[in-house]
Amino acid sequence: LKKNKTKVVIMSGGLGSRLRPYTHAIPKPLIPIGDKSILERIIKKFEECGFDNFYLTVGYKKKLINAYFSDTKFEKKIKFIQETKPLGTAGGVSFLKGRIESDFFVCNCDSIFNLDFNFLLDFHKNKKNDLTLVAAHNNYKIPYGVCKINSKSLLKSIEEKPSIKYFASTGLYVFSKKVLNLLNKNSRCDMDILIQKCLKKKFKVGVFPIDQKDWMDFGDWDQFKASIKNLKID
Repeated sequence: LKKNKTKVVIMSGGLGSRLRPYTHAIPKPLIPIGDKSILERIIKKFEECGFDNFYLTVGYKKKLINAYFSDTKFEKKIKFIQETKPLGTAGGVSFLKGRIESDFFVCNCDSIFNLDFNFLLDFHKNKKNDLTLVAAHNNYKIPYGVCKINSKSLLKSIEEKPSIKYFASTGLYVFSKKVLNLLNKNSRCDMDILIQKCLKKKFKVGVFPIDQKDWMDFGDWDQFKASIKNLKID
């Protein structure tokens, strides 16, 4: 397998509040799925595509995460970015200023993907994007009749149980180095705000579409249980 030096940043510093009460004791990245933690499974997916250079942003219960990966096969592959205060879903990336000289991945610590990350990186480069976000195609069927009314509250039409097609942001991105210039070091910033800044600055922001089945979200317990059913435990 050909190695790729592109760095992978995994955002692991959050409180994991939607997975409480378990995250009172265990940080979300270390919650087990079978015999491996979520974080190990994310890393393994990247390794299978030739990527083995990781940065982990850690904050909440960071000592547990640091200890978990010390003296393991991952130790030489992982560098830790220590957050001393909550920096949101994007703020921790600011510490990479001066440490990264090319495009890099940014990934949430609660999503697992079945895709070739090399294709994603090629897409980002070929499109000459400044930022590429991965979005899953979804189809939601509204279980009611949907009414369209006018300004006088008179019914114009009714559509029974329509379907809405949309793309959901999955928490996986490819950044160019220039995006780091929009972040203030050690300052809180959420990913949606950073993307809005990119658009305001006329940066080229692309969308890499994937099928819903290729994204497993472990962010809350309902999603966790649904994703477990779709994940082949090895």
